[in-house]
Amino acid sequence: MENVKTESKSLFFSRFVIIGKDLAALLRDFVLLIVFLALVLCPETVNDIIIRAGFEEGSIIGMKWKKGITKSDIALKEAQGSIGVMRKQLDSVSKVLNEAKKLTDNIDLKKKIEKVQMKNGEIEKESNLIQKSLKKTISANAILVENAQKAVNSSNSWGVILGADTTLAQAQEECKIFGRNYSIKNTVIYYRQGVYRTIAITEDRDIANDIRVKAIKRRPDSYIVPMYTWCQNSIQREGYIECSNK
Repeated sequence: MENVKTESKSLFFSRFVIIGKDLAALLRDFVLLIVFLALVLCPETVNDIIIRAGFEEGSIIGMKWKKGITKSDIALKEAQGSIGVMRKQLDSVSKVLNEAKKLTDNIDLKKKIEKVQMKNGEIEKESNLIQKSLKKTISANAILVENAQKAVNSSNSWGVILGADTTLAQAQEECKIFGRNYSIKNTVIYYRQGVYRTIAITEDRDIANDIRVKAIKRRPDSYIVPMYTWCQNSIQREGYIECSNK
């Protein structure tokens, strides 16, 4: 009889522990959902609360958030730069189409060109809206990202992305312009994800920010990256450095 009672108690406590774990997991997931929604709906407020609270790596519900947010921020900024490059290419195509339309008397060809131009106009509007959305998100997260970058960048090497171009010649010209007109010297070119990026490298985060202040006069989408995580593996090529994080 006593054995039966003991087994019943053990079964009861086992079930109690299982239910407790399930409730804890459910509560954790619920809190994570609330935090996620808060970051999406009001990032400025949440960021301010996190920074003033002095949270460090892993202190928010056990999440390793600093490395994650710096990588996400870089991805957003690179997406913004890539959209800018594509918009330039789209502008070039539009100019060519306008010239072709002027030179031809073929009515059918003119109609086809007009359809392409209309489609290009729609893409231009959509890309503009996306860039505005990215800019708003990046701006809202700026202070939080800066603090996270300082915490995770063990190499203490900073890169200021001055611009992104589709050809090496364009990037080389950007280096000359930044040096001549904005006193940004010692720039280098990195080839990453199919784009040539003009970069100024420094070991001081404050100096990097000063460089960025100068750079945004020409390239408003200039931004700062921790080189340790941005380009983990590199190969020296003729006139540029090829970067691969594989």
